[in-house]
Amino acid sequence: MMDSRSKISSGRGQFRSRPVVATVLPVVALLIAVLLVWAWWGVRTVRQTLVAETDRDARALLESVMMASQYSITTASLVDQLEQQARLSQARTLAAAIAAHSPRLADLAGLASPADADGMTVWTGRHSQLSYPPELASVLASDSSVSRVISEGMEEESSLSASDTVSQARWIGAGVPTLWGGIILWDRASETTPRPALGGIGELIQEIGQKTSISYILLQSPDGIVFASRPLKPVLKLAADSFLVTTLEAESTATRELDFEGTHVLEAAAPFLSPDLPAGVLRVGMSLSAVAAAQSRLALQFGVSASLLLLLCGAFFAVLLTRRSLADLGRTYHRVETLTGHVLDSIDQAVVAVDKDGRVTILNPAAERLLGYDATASTEQPWERSPDNPDFQLSRVSEGGTPVRDQEVRAKTPSGMRDLVYTTTPVVAADGSGEGAVSIIRDETDARALAEQVRRSERLSEMGHLAAAVAHEVRNPLNAIALAAQRLQREVKDAGAVRLAGTLWDESKRLNTIVDDFLSLARPSTQPKTPVDLAAVVQSIIEMARLEAEKAGMELTSDLSGPHPMRGVADELRKAVWNIIVNALVATPTGGRVRVSLQRDHDRSRLQVSDTGPGITPDDLPSVFQPWFTTKSHGTGLGLAITHRIVIEHGGTIDILSPPPGEANGTLVTISLPLELTTQDTGQDAQSP
Repeated sequence: MMDSRSKISSGRGQFRSRPVVATVLPVVALLIAVLLVWAWWGVRTVRQTLVAETDRDARALLESVMMASQYSITTASLVDQLEQQARLSQARTLAAAIAAHSPRLADLAGLASPADADGMTVWTGRHSQLSYPPELASVLASDSSVSRVISEGMEEESSLSASDTVSQARWIGAGVPTLWGGIILWDRASETTPRPALGGIGELIQEIGQKTSISYILLQSPDGIVFASRPLKPVLKLAADSFLVTTLEAESTATRELDFEGTHVLEAAAPFLSPDLPAGVLRVGMSLSAVAAAQSRLALQFGVSASLLLLLCGAFFAVLLTRRSLADLGRTYHRVETLTGHVLDSIDQAVVAVDKDGRVTILNPAAERLLGYDATASTEQPWERSPDNPDFQLSRVSEGGTPVRDQEVRAKTPSGMRDLVYTTTPVVAADGSGEGAVSIIRDETDARALAEQVRRSERLSEMGHLAAAVAHEVRNPLNAIALAAQRLQREVKDAGAVRLAGTLWDESKRLNTIVDDFLSLARPSTQPKTPVDLAAVVQSIIEMARLEAEKAGMELTSDLSGPHPMRGVADELRKAVWNIIVNALVATPTGGRVRVSLQRDHDRSRLQVSDTGPGITPDDLPSVFQPWFTTKSHGTGLGLAITHRIVIEHGGTIDILSPPPGEANGTLVTISLPLELTTQDTGQDAQSP
């Protein structure tokens, strides 16, 4: 009886448990379905966010590489032009040097070596073509184009080239026609040497390509890969890749996801057009491995959270794990985000970016050095504007204005007034909305100063030749006038006539001094260069100038370190140093100060002369080295022109700042000359701070 009741009770218990199970199972199934949908949606949303951020970073990196490539090409072109102008100037100088005699083959080696040329070709009306070295002569003999130019005569200065198929080399020449024939200076380069623009871009992308998360950077032309950040397997031809064909036709940047050499990457591609490099498509691949890893970790953590929720005790742990997963995603995002920062740190142009509210978001190290801003203090702060430092149109472009490219501005920086060229473009999000603006700024001051120095040397050379011709024509009648004045002084009895003859004699001597200065400007020194201690030369000039300073009631101080061994003409160096110090004394008022400093700068000697005078006006400063330019009531205006000629002949440079940095007035003249260092001098220089 008991057994029957137990069985009945047990049956009823099982009967009552069935509705509970039937109710719980759908709820559990629904909960599992909800959790699965939630997990799928969360993983998908996070992945889309990470891919969108990677897409933006890839586009920014692609644009940075494109800009850096254009700057590298422009810089290489400017360097080529400056080198060609310098070589033509050397050719003109050598043409003038050999105009007076017929050149011999033995002379060419001696002329080419000081000019730092690999070869030289000379032809005259009386002699056949001469070329040095012998291998150059054999190359030119087989090159019909160069031979035709020489045989038909060169009508204007031009560039020439010849290929040596035997040694796989090329000869680049700068030719100058003369009245007696012509001269060509040659530089030899290997055919395997990369072009400057391609070499610079290749080094840049190899350095950037070493950064984490960058799978590859490559330029692909219709013929194949032009350059890449690392060795790559052959890729699909340009015409066979529909994505790349569409990108070329649309002339815009596009992105896609693909598997590249076993790695899932997000690729950004844009057309690359350049007159100096093969046209094609620039491709940047950003690895999505970090995104996939984050996605896998997130999916796993969602599964764990679902299991804990199913056990009715995992809600709290699920929240913690979710927050932990979000922290991991944040770190992953931070690593992806800082990739752009590594790229910006590698670019030598200044980069400044602001958001749509005008607050600074990016300030790379080059911008800190150029503009004098502290990135730590300036980030998230409004971009500072001042009359001396423009805002590079960041505000206007970030508010929806049109981009500006290659705008020039002269701005005040910590290193003084600089010539800056900037390009400002808007920053656009993936959905097309504006997020601010970015400005890329490069400093063109040094490049323009170098170009101006080349032009200045050419102008002085032309003026020197003109001065020589004029001085030659003036000296003969001047001597006749001086002799006539002397004779009148001896023979004329009238006192007034005697005084007039004396005045004529004095003025003829002054005019003869001017003629001597003319000839000094026109003709390089014929004296041989010998070992000279520049410190001793400067010290002797200071001792003479100190007497003049004491008479005028001013202070002359010096700071000389020695010795400064070099090869030069001592008399010419004394004349140059004397001109600079005397000009400083004349410009300094009574009670003022003139300071002379001579210090070593590695393998060069740096002479600086500063004064506390009124300085040189900005309008007069570009003309100070021109012959006949002077602001004095007396003088010929040839002193600085002669000094410039002497410094250039000794392989140096001369610069004038007025006022000096940090001063309200005054002038600073800096002369830099090469030292002739021994092994002992080199070791001491390396140990100096």
